Amino acid sequence: MAQSDRNPIELYEAAIGFMLPIIASVRESQLSDSTPCVEWTVQQLILHNIKVAQSVHSGISGGEPVNPFDVGETCHLRALRPRSGQAPTRCSRT
Repeated sequence: MAQSDRNPIELYEAAIGFMLPIIASVRESQLSDSTPCVEWTVQQLILHNIKVAQSVHSGISGGEPVNPFDVGETCHLRALRPRSGQAPTRCSRT
């Protein structure tokens, strides 16, 4: 089956399933490290992936648009990890 014939939701779920263990293994000391995307740090690349998910959700639900390439937020990634029964915290712009 050609990739264009694949269900986009299944492809997205597979991508998320692949990324989650990688993102979960990142240590705080690695957040400012460089990435193959030379203009982004590890933290910015993680924020980009989070914002892609937010953008997809926003598009499906009709919510406020999210720019997945705007990674200039200053919140700590820990704020995006919800505690049991709580919603994730949104980053604020500086």
